[in-house]
Amino acid sequence: MVHYSYYDENLSIPEEIFTEFKCHTHGFEENLDRQLILVFNKELHGIICTVSTVEDMFILKSISKVSKVSVKNTKSLQEGINKFKEVEIEEKRIYIQNLIDFMVITMSANSSSNLYRGQANALWDLEPSIIRGKAIPDKEAVIYQEIQQANHLEFIDEDFKNNACNMQHYGVPTRLLDWTENSLHALYFACVSQDNISEDGKVYIINSPDIININADESSIINYFLRYKYIKDKDSKKIITNHFKKIAFNNKRYTFFKTKYYNNRIKSQQGCFSIYYDQSEEEAIEVRNLLYKELKETLDKRFRDLINDQRYRTSLDEIFLLLKSKKIDSYAVNKILKDISERFSTDLPIEVDFVTYLTSWLKKIINVVVKPHKMEDIIKYEDQLQVIIQSQVKNRIIEELNAIGINSRTVYPDLQGLVNYLKERY
Repeated sequence: MVHYSYYDENLSIPEEIFTEFKCHTHGFEENLDRQLILVFNKELHGIICTVSTVEDMFILKSISKVSKVSVKNTKSLQEGINKFKEVEIEEKRIYIQNLIDFMVITMSANSSSNLYRGQANALWDLEPSIIRGKAIPDKEAVIYQEIQQANHLEFIDEDFKNNACNMQHYGVPTRLLDWTENSLHALYFACVSQDNISEDGKVYIINSPDIININADESSIINYFLRYKYIKDKDSKKIITNHFKKIAFNNKRYTFFKTKYYNNRIKSQQGCFSIYYDQSEEEAIEVRNLLYKELKETLDKRFRDLINDQRYRTSLDEIFLLLKSKKIDSYAVNKILKDISERFSTDLPIEVDFVTYLTSWLKKIINVVVKPHKMEDIIKYEDQLQVIIQSQVKNRIIEELNAIGINSRTVYPDLQGLVNYLKERY
């Protein structure tokens, strides 16, 4: 048997988005246009998924896109079919009605390194728990100090990343965001919360992001970053400031990372995390100072004769004075750069090179500013898809998941998970 599922891009009514029909594969290709006409009987503006079934297992065969094809005309429909092309995942939302819908979508987005996150309320932003709630100065440090005073065995590891992951596991507010490599677990999380059962849920599918493995160099940077945030360690601050200098001009200030399976929950959920390198005003100033120092050293090596030339010296002194201020007047810096370029740049390659180099560096430095926490950038920069689960189908999907062994008892393989499962069932 073959299933053809049609997702209409223009429909706003979720119930009509998933349409399905079946026919025998033998001799089907020559009758494709007729079958499509019989089923859809309208103009197609969407995606058609072709799925074969073998012993009730759904295997995606292809995903194709057809646009502006009238099914009232067999010839034009066939022309549209001939123009089918593979569809890449784009930033879009797809509504589902049941578990099969979700499986078709996840199989069409199949990748060995996909990450998934389920949220019980589709209106929630992608933000970690430490960002929510009351705004308390040094909130992370205060929470961590409380935990260390309690001296629980789960939180006395010298590895701050380990402690943060365990804190996240127990529901302590952290700057980490949970993700899973198991799509069905993410769907479960999007549906199971009884506090949000009347709200639409959402599953994020992130296609093949860069994920830091536990032994990678940047994994140690994450540990220093958390150490700095939790205990304000000076040595960690130096390392993090240097790291901020390296990523000062990156749009992506978040990263995904894997960790050891510290507990059975993380192991069962095939969990990993994302973290965002936010930057305060004080940290931005320190990064600018490092870049400023590096610029001066480079100019002294490459352009010593020019920077000692009084024509340039005066302008450079003005610029360096501006760079030392807490808030850089970018307009004033650009004006001085323009004056240098207009007054002193000649046909001599060394002078042209000097002005170009100086301009490039200064533009970088003046763009080092405060970077507020913005995990939502994941949606902006990653290849991703959002699957919406309407509130009225949540209970149905929970039952369907339970039928294939996805429930509180299996997602949380501990005593609390068993208790939750029994409460949900009885």
